[in-house]
Amino acid sequence: GCSPTKIYRAAMRAVLRHVATAYESALEARPIVTKGITGWAMAFIGDSAAQSLERRDDGRWHQHGEAWDVRRTIAFSTHNGLWSAFGLHPILNLVERMVPGASLRAVLTKTAMQLAVMDPLLYLPSVYVGNGLLLGDDFAAIFAKAQAEFLPTTVWMWKFWSPVTVIQFRFVPVRHQANFINAVDAAWLVLLSVLYNAEQTPSPPSPP
Repeated sequence: GCSPTKIYRAAMRAVLRHVATAYESALEARPIVTKGITGWAMAFIGDSAAQSLERRDDGRWHQHGEAWDVRRTIAFSTHNGLWSAFGLHPILNLVERMVPGASLRAVLTKTAMQLAVMDPLLYLPSVYVGNGLLLGDDFAAIFAKAQAEFLPTTVWMWKFWSPVTVIQFRFVPVRHQANFINAVDAAWLVLLSVLYNAEQTPSPPSPP
């Protein structure tokens, strides 16, 4: 007979196949909503993980029990959900129409378009404006923050996303590219969230 381990593995494979099929159906029927929800969820996970790391790194969790910053996480995840639905979805489809295929030339062209145009000129400004407004900042504060952090954040973005973007355009079908980006975002958003919120995070109290 089958061992409990084999039964468990078979059941898990069946569940995963069912989830994948259901997700594919949702992606086909309502791509904008599906990608928006996926982007929101990945950003929620990313910022929650970032806050956990921040608390662990500076010890504030144990020093005065500071609570999870729900407003920050909601702002970050809301922006990413909207960007996934109304930024990534139409832009990636447009890029594919402009430069179709996955040849080496096409992949390098699309990678350059994303890293040189889409990310620094569209995505990052939307991060600063969107998160700033959702957090209640005025435009002067948003501009000052973006001016101070834009270049180092862009460099980090290029380092992280250059190889990912090549893989994305070479191997991932266009209908799955936004969700591929969102999957990688689980790691990237931890980094971006820490960078974005570095100046907003209060320092731990000094020892007496």
